[in-house]
Amino acid sequence: MHTRLHHNVLGDVDVMRRRNSSRFSACWRGGVVRVTGPDYATDAQFMKALDALAPKLLQRREQHHAAGVAERIELDGITIEMRRQGVNPDGIMLSPRIPMAILGLGNNVDIASADGQRMYVKACRTIAYSVASQLLLPRAREIAAKLGCSPAGWKISRGSTVLGTCSRTGLISISYMCVFLPAALRDYIVCHELAHLTHMDHSEAFHRLLDAYLGGEEQRLVKELRNYRWPIPR
Repeated sequence: MHTRLHHNVLGDVDVMRRRNSSRFSACWRGGVVRVTGPDYATDAQFMKALDALAPKLLQRREQHHAAGVAERIELDGITIEMRRQGVNPDGIMLSPRIPMAILGLGNNVDIASADGQRMYVKACRTIAYSVASQLLLPRAREIAAKLGCSPAGWKISRGSTVLGTCSRTGLISISYMCVFLPAALRDYIVCHELAHLTHMDHSEAFHRLLDAYLGGEEQRLVKELRNYRWPIPR
């Protein structure tokens, strides 16, 4: 169920109640906070959760604003380059190819405006989704083979908050947003989901297996992912 609340620090907040959710999480979507939580939670409980999440959300927004709009985003395996074009002066034209993807920004688009930045972010996301299968899945299959894991299959998901999932049938989904991660963190996401083929929870046994898959680097990589500065808003 989708409703809206007003928080005294974060402003208007989109509220998503989900039946299978057991905790609260939040992210920025188009300049507005979206918070997800259990379907049984009251508005007061959502507001309490937002109070706790607000400092980190504000920090993320400041980081995104500080990052601004990059003319080139250098990623592992692909570079996204922004160029001006006059064919579609009020819109964006894309060439989502590896290793160089072109984001053609119309000459009339004000990239400093909120609308212009939303267009830019949406275009970067579109490029990432277009190349995700080529860029992420061959490496995921390579890791699985090296570790002796046999998932039922792989797919690219459109989710941006959850970077990976493993179903009970063994189907592993990797978010297209992993395109924006460095190679080591992409590998961490893949190994995390491969470990779920053996342990569907986050028990001590799960973390022991994941740490083994990562050569003893789990804690370091978790910290690196938490502190990672995304080139576009998540």
